[in-house]
Amino acid sequence: MEIEFERPYKKMYDFVFSNKRFSLCIGSSQTGKTTGCLTWLFMLALAGEKNKNYLWAAPYYSQAKLAFVKGQNLLQNVPNIDFNQTNLTIRFPNKSTIHFKSVENPNSIYGNTFHGVVIDEATRTREEAWSAINTRIVKTKAPLRAISNATTSSNWFYRKWLHYSNSPDPDVDTHKITAYDAIEAGILDREEIERQKRDLPKEIFEMEYLGIPSAGGDNPFGEEHIKACLKPFSTQKTLIWGVDLAKSVDWTVMIGLDYQGNTTKIERFNGTDWPNIIEKIKNTIGKCPAIMDNTGVGSPVVDSLLSHGYKIHPFQFTASSKPDLINNLIVSVQNHSLSFPEDSIVHNELLSYAWEIKNGRLSYTTYSTDDAVMALALANWGLKYKIGNFLDPGVVDVQKETSIPTPEKLEELKEERIRQWMNEDEDDEIVTVKFK
Repeated sequence: MEIEFERPYKKMYDFVFSNKRFSLCIGSSQTGKTTGCLTWLFMLALAGEKNKNYLWAAPYYSQAKLAFVKGQNLLQNVPNIDFNQTNLTIRFPNKSTIHFKSVENPNSIYGNTFHGVVIDEATRTREEAWSAINTRIVKTKAPLRAISNATTSSNWFYRKWLHYSNSPDPDVDTHKITAYDAIEAGILDREEIERQKRDLPKEIFEMEYLGIPSAGGDNPFGEEHIKACLKPFSTQKTLIWGVDLAKSVDWTVMIGLDYQGNTTKIERFNGTDWPNIIEKIKNTIGKCPAIMDNTGVGSPVVDSLLSHGYKIHPFQFTASSKPDLINNLIVSVQNHSLSFPEDSIVHNELLSYAWEIKNGRLSYTTYSTDDAVMALALANWGLKYKIGNFLDPGVVDVQKETSIPTPEKLEELKEERIRQWMNEDEDDEIVTVKFK
């Protein structure tokens, strides 16, 4: 039986098919690391002796299953292979078996010895798993491949990779594969990576696509950038509000921005007396558009304001939308396109932010409340992407429209409408927005 696999591009081939026993790679997302390592492990299992065991180790079960499914797809046209979806194993005609396992509990590794190992997302696995796996290949002297994105410079795997990069070892090879290597090989699209570079904070782009680790735990906005954004309250007219609503013990915060992104006002109060909160919001925002938290208890507040003709765009916080909102704010702060007063609540909350890797994902954390940061993030998002909709309410359905116009299109719409908006009489009655 002859089985053909697609040959990886040169940089991937050099890593995966290294002649060293251990080959370690820090690499960009979406560069083909998983496919390359699966191909290597399949070839070991198919060409090796009968009844041998091989290991694909991932930090979590869900990631082990993803690799199993990808392996199943790669082998779908190969006869006489047994795929066990319950145990996540692939058994070949020579009775050799690849085990796809989570090493969240390193003790689960003990029992088998292995003749080839891949450690997936190595920076997100525990160091104890590395030690446990190595005890399982001492007797067999099996080869090992370890792949991962960069995370922090203090991470155990990155330190190991850096050590062997700087201190050559006859048994260990180290490699780095960036998004630009994958672009050159035709795996990734240059325009898409450049878009990511524009949209993501610099530190995160470098970590995800260039294999450059972060110092970790640092403020994602950058204290020097926060300092550069400090200005007194603007005396210009408020163009848009961001409103983060209190849940139970936290605060409702409203932050207004002028047409240049300078903070005009900050309103903050606690409590969940919704009729009272609705009145305070009405008195604060007037006819000005607002991007408002619509999550959970925020929904009836938004519905009430919309029913009375206020210019509200609801924003639903989810596991993906909140980090995206913060990433957008980070870019604006680092571009110095916002300002806020020194020692204000938003200044203090921004200083308390840090980022961390949690359950294998990038997330943000804070050492204090973050209601003001979220209100600023909502206002910033509205100023960048939604203000044109409010200034010409007949163009779109304000409540349902979610697409983000291009910067070029936005600039076309913005200048004349902002001038019109700023010249309106403050005492004009509120205009009701009609939905399709």
